[in-house]
Amino acid sequence: MVRDRLVFGIRNDRIREKLLTQGSTLTLTTAINTSRAMEETQAQLLTMNEAEHKTAIKQEVDVVSKYPECYMCGGQYSRGHKCPAKGKTCSKCGKINHYARVCKSKTVHQLGIAGTSSGSQDIHALDFSPCSGSELYIDSIHSMNQTKDHHIDLYFSTQKKYISFKLDTGADANILPFKEYERCCPRPTLNKTNSILTSYTNGKLNVYGVCEAEIQYKDRPGQKHKFFVVDTQKVPIISRQTSVDLGLVKFIFDVQTMQPCPDRIKIMIDQYADVFEGIGQLPGVCKLTLKEGAVPTVQPPKRVPFALEKRLKAELDRLEQMKIIEKVTKPTDWVNSVVIVEKANGNLRICLDPVDLNKNLKRPHYPIPTFESITQRCAGAKIFSKLDATSGFWSMMLDDESSDLTTFNTIYGRYKFKRYPFGLNSAQDDFQRKMEEAFENLNLGLIVDDIVICGADDSEHDERLKAALERAREKNVKFNQEKCVFGAESIPYFGHLLTSEGIKPDPEKTRAITEMPPPENSEQLQKLLGMLNYLSRYIPNLSSLNKSLRELVRADEYKWKPAHEKAFSKIKSALCSNLAYFDPKCENIEVKVDASKHGLGAVLAVDDNVVAFGSRSMSETEQQYSQIEKELLAVVFGCKHFHQYIYGRTITITTDHKPLESILVKPISKAPPRLQRMMLSIQPYSLKFVYRPGSEIPVADTLSRLHTPDLDNENEKQVEVFVHTLFKNLPIANGKMEKIRNATCTELRKLSQTILYGWPLS
Repeated sequence: MVRDRLVFGIRNDRIREKLLTQGSTLTLTTAINTSRAMEETQAQLLTMNEAEHKTAIKQEVDVVSKYPECYMCGGQYSRGHKCPAKGKTCSKCGKINHYARVCKSKTVHQLGIAGTSSGSQDIHALDFSPCSGSELYIDSIHSMNQTKDHHIDLYFSTQKKYISFKLDTGADANILPFKEYERCCPRPTLNKTNSILTSYTNGKLNVYGVCEAEIQYKDRPGQKHKFFVVDTQKVPIISRQTSVDLGLVKFIFDVQTMQPCPDRIKIMIDQYADVFEGIGQLPGVCKLTLKEGAVPTVQPPKRVPFALEKRLKAELDRLEQMKIIEKVTKPTDWVNSVVIVEKANGNLRICLDPVDLNKNLKRPHYPIPTFESITQRCAGAKIFSKLDATSGFWSMMLDDESSDLTTFNTIYGRYKFKRYPFGLNSAQDDFQRKMEEAFENLNLGLIVDDIVICGADDSEHDERLKAALERAREKNVKFNQEKCVFGAESIPYFGHLLTSEGIKPDPEKTRAITEMPPPENSEQLQKLLGMLNYLSRYIPNLSSLNKSLRELVRADEYKWKPAHEKAFSKIKSALCSNLAYFDPKCENIEVKVDASKHGLGAVLAVDDNVVAFGSRSMSETEQQYSQIEKELLAVVFGCKHFHQYIYGRTITITTDHKPLESILVKPISKAPPRLQRMMLSIQPYSLKFVYRPGSEIPVADTLSRLHTPDLDNENEKQVEVFVHTLFKNLPIANGKMEKIRNATCTELRKLSQTILYGWPLS
């Protein structure tokens, strides 16, 4: 069970002991929440005690002090100073009265890929100095290619043979033993380095220098990486970042409880393992058609920071080796711009910005199947599976003429996409057509990149699933196994649950209503009543249900009583049970969004009939965004929340923020960095923006104020932790920091607060 692997894979003895005391009553969710809570508590205690645990690659710093170093905490104090480590427990050996950084214990535990440990003393858990790049925070790691003892064979170009490397996700640098370096022919240039490498045991390693070499895993494109050449008899080490770059490990920031996959289907998946690897290539080519009178545009290359130039070239080379793009030397009429985004792991993402091209493209307008046509195939079904295509648009090849239209400019020259790039408004139509052609005459349902397979029993379901996987292999279609569901009794599909008992509404689409908190004051209650009046056609007998709420608005004192709570619950229940069904064939799809000071709200409507709701709170960081950033964040939230409904369709985004209209028609590259990231995240969607006053979109406005607690904002939490950690560890004395605070201009501080939070009430 996943729960048991989690418990026994935890290295922290205290957390494991806490979980084991709960016995058979322990659930996976409880185990995760308990572990996170205890980890956060221990981290806060370490921070309060100024305990630091740093491991080696670091630049030498000469520290001069007139006081000796304390053997208990590592600090330097005058005689008589009380040591903060007294009475504290070492996280390394478990003994008291000292910190882990000065621990002299020889017992060392190494984090393995699958959460196992090793007793080796020469463990190279390495960490770069600040000059080497950004620090990565890892929640959990999942091995995609696990081998015995966490070793993996990589092709080392300088030796022209395979070398067995050890994957160390705790290391920030690659290690190449000197004996392996001597075997290289020709030997790569060995450059001097001032870096010092130390192990967990604080022993210094003899570093000969650093070299650059190309390594390759299986048939994937080779990549150049830096290796520290070290005098050691141990095996070569691949660092955390290199492991990610090669696709050997990946980060997982969320844990979800999934329905277990039956063993018989696991065997089938293993038989078709190639269908879940790489990027597919559908038969034939696609053609982009320009409107009559289209005027070509040529965008100049955008300047790139010097620090990103080499990484940009490496990413262009990688995409070229994958045959996603190719170099262009001939003249082309159309030249688009691109936006370069740095991801959390340090890699770059190259995104086409085809604003001008989209305005001049003809859409094929290929018909999308109706929801009823899909569900008809599920009549009497008991077992369900759902397949999700990997990088769907990239699986479509473009003809030469169409490929020329996607030419884009960089500081390294022009390139063009050989495959359908994300962001073109005709992509979803062509993809639906190509997928239907690939899977024709099979008993399955298909809407864009989602394929539904069902059966009345295991035998019928498995037969249809195998036929779909066999056809995918034949037509070179690839699926994302992480997003697929196999052999389940129910699956979510376009706002519904396809279950063995029939079609049911998906509770997720009404969660924003069912979990809506009661209004805290008369103003919020008025907003709520306005929203209910707007939705009155979905709430039978609304006037009698909300009578007590209307009386509370007119009352001299606002006091929420059980009678009000009862009426509030009845209204929410009536609203959730009378929403409209979503029809994928419908053209008039609208997402209404709004942002308040503390929350985001979104409503999905088809032909002005409400289908689903969404809301969430904003993190402390997001609450300090400017208003236009908050409003665009609401758009991003609405698109992501209703992704299953709107992906592959042209939809209308309704907002009460007029400036959004003007900034969203500009090229992404001309927007501020934060808006750039948000605009890029909605690139896969075909959106039309419409402005309406807030009074005309009361539902989204109310949801943004009476929002649900945020449950899906782990990334922002990581950012907050990182920012606060940086602040707490600035190399500035507390007294100096206090002087800086006091010296800050009072008027500017008041102006800053006014911009962020508005004018004071008095």
